[in-house]
Amino acid sequence: MKSLRGFQIRALTAGAQRLVFMLPNDRFRTYDVVILGVTNFARAGKYENLGWPPQTLFAAYNSVFTKSSGALGYAKPVAMRGHLMRVHLVKSPQDREFAMRNRQQLVASMLKLFKRWLASTDHPQTDDWPKVIRTLTHALQAYGNHKLTLDALLQQFQKQFTQTGQHRNHCAKTFTQQAKEIALRFDQKLDARLPITYLLVDVQNVTHFLYRDERDILFNTDAEDTAHRKAGDFNRFMFDRVELQKAEFARRGMPFYDPTWLADQRARHQPVWELSQLDAYHLGG
Repeated sequence: MKSLRGFQIRALTAGAQRLVFMLPNDRFRTYDVVILGVTNFARAGKYENLGWPPQTLFAAYNSVFTKSSGALGYAKPVAMRGHLMRVHLVKSPQDREFAMRNRQQLVASMLKLFKRWLASTDHPQTDDWPKVIRTLTHALQAYGNHKLTLDALLQQFQKQFTQTGQHRNHCAKTFTQQAKEIALRFDQKLDARLPITYLLVDVQNVTHFLYRDERDILFNTDAEDTAHRKAGDFNRFMFDRVELQKAEFARRGMPFYDPTWLADQRARHQPVWELSQLDAYHLGG
């Protein structure tokens, strides 16, 4: 579901919202997320810039964000480590209904395809064939109950035919490829409706940075941070404050980037995350 390898990122905070995602296991989950404009990706534990282009990322918010000194702030730099998970952003109840219907149709199509293949193909009637049928039937039931992924189901089917001769093994591989092609069509319909993005999970080692300009004075939060830490509600307060600061930026007519810094970055052809990238997720700019 998530990347085996951890990633270190450096980013600018572009918002903080509660959003619904469809996970790789087809389940829906609501997360409080920090919306990040990532400018640098590196492998965790290595100082190796991967050279990936700047992009929008959603980081699952947790208490780790309040463990270090400093605080989140709109348009403020932050760094962290975590694992990446490819997810779909669910923007409305209609999107959720579409996704659920898409997955139900996929499962129904796969079950029909597998059962028809088992019943109609000239399979080798070995002594253990009844046992093979029971194993595959149980696997189909688990898949139908969302306890087994399609990839795991396909692996089980291929495994049952690896020892039954080259011809049968070839037929099983051909069948699984056909199943993958059918599943791909359902996936493409889902991808066309729900935006694909990446969620950073298991977040740790969060480091907050200063703006390094006059905004550090305008948005100095040291006093209220201390008060809310003592009150025990700093975790929620800091999350909610990001959107309040965003509104204050808009009220003051303040740009997301320092104009001089931005002009210098572009003059040197350095990668810059653009606030307009949020438009892809209809989250505003």
